[in-house]
Amino acid sequence: MVQIVSKKIHERNKQLTKDDRFELVKCLEREFNLTDTAKYLHCSISTVKREIDRNKTLKLNIKAKNKCGLKATCKKHNVCGNSRCTHICKDCKVPKVNCNDYCKEFTLFPNCKKLKHLSGVCNGCNEYTICKLNKFIYSAVEAQMKHQSNQTNAHKGARINEEEANVFADFLKPLITKNLSLETIKSQYPNIFIYSIQTVYNWIDNGVLPLNNLMLVRKVRYTKRKPLKTDERNINRAYLENRYYDDFLTYITNHPMDEVVEMDTIEGPRHKSFIMTLLFRRCNFMLAFKIKDQTSNSIIEIFDHIKNSVGNKIFSQYFKVILTDRGKEFSNPIAIEIDKNTNEKLISVFYCDSRQSQQKGKIEKNHEELRKIFPKGFDFDNINQDQLNLALCHVNSYPRKLFNYKTPFNLFKPYADDLLLMLNNSKAIDFNHLNLTPSLIKIK
Repeated sequence: MVQIVSKKIHERNKQLTKDDRFELVKCLEREFNLTDTAKYLHCSISTVKREIDRNKTLKLNIKAKNKCGLKATCKKHNVCGNSRCTHICKDCKVPKVNCNDYCKEFTLFPNCKKLKHLSGVCNGCNEYTICKLNKFIYSAVEAQMKHQSNQTNAHKGARINEEEANVFADFLKPLITKNLSLETIKSQYPNIFIYSIQTVYNWIDNGVLPLNNLMLVRKVRYTKRKPLKTDERNINRAYLENRYYDDFLTYITNHPMDEVVEMDTIEGPRHKSFIMTLLFRRCNFMLAFKIKDQTSNSIIEIFDHIKNSVGNKIFSQYFKVILTDRGKEFSNPIAIEIDKNTNEKLISVFYCDSRQSQQKGKIEKNHEELRKIFPKGFDFDNINQDQLNLALCHVNSYPRKLFNYKTPFNLFKPYADDLLLMLNNSKAIDFNHLNLTPSLIKIK
């Protein structure tokens, strides 16, 4: 046995590297057997054998007419059926006749006794240049390229068969057609939804699952808002004094326990129908009311209705701080803040910076859920307050990732007064009965 003295090349329990493969070629060229090669590379014999068998390629002797791997020892006659021929078939001189086409034992693999000693390849054979047989060659470059290709292909394709894909799609379809997101579905059915969210998105995108991207909520592309034509320089902003966003930040720093309610409006087509929304920041619970027009009087009427329904004490407790934008409908904050009978200040109203809607981002995000039921272009004149209340029940019962998939209703109810819940007839909706699509609202 050859004595091997070398530094440690290969790290045990690791895949062979590019350098390992070039060292393997050197061993083969020096006619090492499998045992010596394994010792040199500091790996097991089986590792070397699998590496060679997996990556060796057959190089054909293109100049030879007879390419059979058995021709060195073959002594067959009359394979082509010509009984008058006296030549051995492997040395046939007839131009258009080749024993390879007739022999049942024909093989391209070389039958050479030296291959076993040479680890199954011809790299180190001293008769390489004169041998007329086909040859098994191990190339480090080709082996490395094949290894990298296998690593890439191992992660390609869906790890789900057609039957499993159809069953999973049948489970998802009735849920996503109700505008429920994949994240929320997974949170409620972890034992059925066993795949990652991104994997399922990729499967749908690549057609692995028989579903359509248009069914997915997050695939919707929102149109860019048109710029307002109103000349803001002519609008009196005196009411903003001491109500700017910096004033709001100062207030909540000094009063961290006060409830913050974000306020906004949603418009119908052609600015002819509207609803006003209120969202409690702590739990994303939302209230909404139909308003006849986008004026400050309509907003004041809603707040008068809330004050009369719940009383000043509850109103001042739960609506302590209101944050809204600078829309013209919110331009009379004093009427919202005070009790019109006693002129007592009950709450405080603050305003976001101009064109900084992200400062009240929770209500903006929550509008996305409401817009699943009332999409862009929906005319709110076609529904009544009871239908709007029903839509809110489903939106407030939709689990949120932000709250570890708890619902806004379940978070709000423990500390909310019952009179607040009665404003929109709020109630919990079971997840299996959630419907965030326009089909929820039956328009007569």
